[in-house]
Amino acid sequence: MNGNENRQLPFAADNVKRILHKLYFAVNIFFVVLLHWYHVWYKTDGGIVCNLLLLLPKIGNDMTDKTPLEIVDILADALQSGDNKRFIDQFDEEAVFEQPFRSDPNSRLAGLAAIQQMYGKSNPMRQKIQIDRVNTTIYEGKDDNMLMVAFTIEGKNIAVQELFSINSSVCIILFKNGKIIRYKDYPNSAGFMAVVGG
Repeated sequence: MNGNENRQLPFAADNVKRILHKLYFAVNIFFVVLLHWYHVWYKTDGGIVCNLLLLLPKIGNDMTDKTPLEIVDILADALQSGDNKRFIDQFDEEAVFEQPFRSDPNSRLAGLAAIQQMYGKSNPMRQKIQIDRVNTTIYEGKDDNMLMVAFTIEGKNIAVQELFSINSSVCIILFKNGKIIRYKDYPNSAGFMAVVGG
């Protein structure tokens, strides 16, 4: 496994994928116009044209799926801005969110609805701390669909105006088809309590 400290720039493969995204949408528009013209000119069955158009999103599904590294970037950005919805939007409908060291029934949340119910509301911790930056250290294994991510948060205790930097959590994340299907979270609860003075 290799650690990439404070990952800022995507891999070249990610850049290629973004170009392919743009190319896919350009080709999509071209075929829509072409098939419409073909239907009008040759008076073909509209049903055939519609069926062909329906194939285009299926062809582009693999091209538009976000990569695991792109999703981690989104997670970090959402944590920094406090955008809970954007964070949760990266999870699959059947995703499982776990905090193995948590002792209450919420240690394992199965399904997107349960995750939204638990983490969709505002975090009261945000009233005590100001988050200025979220950094990630990413460890990649042999499986391209699994990453271990260490999150580091830099910010300020609002009450006493003291700056802090803590290793906030380590997560093991499993991805499929551009979504998170399993998220194991090991938060630094003691570190957060020290930061807020609790």
